[in-house]
Amino acid sequence: RTTGTRATLSAQGNRDFSRPNFEVDARVATNQRGGRGKLERDLGKLTLALEASYGATRVDPGQDFRGANLALALTTDLYKGSLDLQLHLTPLTSLLVEGGYAETHFPNAVVRNFGEENAGAGLLTTGLLKGRVTAGVRRTRLLQGSSRKTQPYFRGDLKQELGKRFVLAERYDHDSAVSAFAVDGGLPTFEHRTLGVDLTIIITKRIDMKLRGTRETLKSDGLVQVVLDNGTKVSAKRDDLIYTTGGDVGIRLGHTRTSAFVSYTTRASLFFSDFGIQGLQAGGRVEYSAR
Repeated sequence: RTTGTRATLSAQGNRDFSRPNFEVDARVATNQRGGRGKLERDLGKLTLALEASYGATRVDPGQDFRGANLALALTTDLYKGSLDLQLHLTPLTSLLVEGGYAETHFPNAVVRNFGEENAGAGLLTTGLLKGRVTAGVRRTRLLQGSSRKTQPYFRGDLKQELGKRFVLAERYDHDSAVSAFAVDGGLPTFEHRTLGVDLTIIITKRIDMKLRGTRETLKSDGLVQVVLDNGTKVSAKRDDLIYTTGGDVGIRLGHTRTSAFVSYTTRASLFFSDFGIQGLQAGGRVEYSAR
């Protein structure tokens, strides 16, 4: 605590059977493993943070969805490194400068290997508006090919305590993700933007309520090929708009929170009407936290 230096090493591995994202409407069996290392050093009013990570996703063979070979398209190795600088302007506010580079490799489709680099700046605050806001430029390019894309990005994650019983949180994220339907020769990615608002209401010491709403867009960077319900193959750029609303009521007993929840989701796809959905989901959830 007194050295001004902090180091973290972590490793993880898991077996997963869930939907990867809104692009694939099917549960996919995968094995995931990875590791991460982070080093932070305080230099007066400046804090330097270096981070490196590796993540491997292996999709079980024999899984297809609308013409996409998921074992080929979603089996990846991700190598990532980043550098963050925090300049402490006041006890509550810091100026951020961030940069990073990542490469995604496809063991079963090396022609899709791509790299991304980003650079940006923003603010970190611990006052009434707690959180982090950054903006910058990101470039995505094929490692073997001429396809590339450069565009601005914006990220924000803020939280406010509105009295003793209300906590409001807002988030906006703009990231790039691997596409299961990408056509070889173009960027194998789609742009994902998420705007969300959460409200937590503390009813009693043990009972709380959570309300949330999100707006998401999903736009492919290159052409995608999809098999429609009638069996025909269609190529186009995917452009989806998704709205999700929901809430839950929970009770805390020790480290456990048990809740009943409900959510409603709509999705409209501009060029692929077969991907349109309207769904109501309700059920129960049990969460355990060691803290």
